[in-house]
Amino acid sequence: FIAYYINGADIASHYFWKYRFPDEWNEPIPEAEMRAGREVIDRYYSYVDEMLGPLLARADERCVVILLSDHGFVAGRRTDTPNISGTHYDTAPSGVIALAGGDIPPRAKLGRAGVVDVAPTVLHALGLPVGRDMDGKVLPVGTGRPVAFIETHESPEASADVRSVPSDHDEAILEKLKALGYIGSE
Repeated sequence: FIAYYINGADIASHYFWKYRFPDEWNEPIPEAEMRAGREVIDRYYSYVDEMLGPLLARADERCVVILLSDHGFVAGRRTDTPNISGTHYDTAPSGVIALAGGDIPPRAKLGRAGVVDVAPTVLHALGLPVGRDMDGKVLPVGTGRPVAFIETHESPEASADVRSVPSDHDEAILEKLKALGYIGSE
């Protein structure tokens, strides 16, 4: 199991959306700004492709790849941060989820799949039981075996052991989440 989190796509879209999709922006954009920002989002996705390519090339036929974006973007200004031109509040399109590899049936219908479906799907693909208390469902990964369940993966002993481990990066992460609007300033 490998998880690869790419947060740069979100940041690039927040700050450079108006340059990539100027027709969605209701204000004139100076030509120098357009030239500087027009290709940032596309170039970032090309960079991500270059990073993921070698990893995916090492995957064999048993590997299941899940690609997930929890939300889309639309043009929009935020009152608290004038440099943001891409938002995902209320009017933004839903995210994207795609599955490939393993025994996933071609053109499998995922229905209304989302973020909460990833953990149950990964557990099932790895041959592990899915907790009945989990919010998501198992997506069609085509393992050929029925979904096994347990009541929960949590236990009082495990919960008592969970503790926060401080990091030198905590404050920077909180500031980034505040700037992007994911958490409030309080």
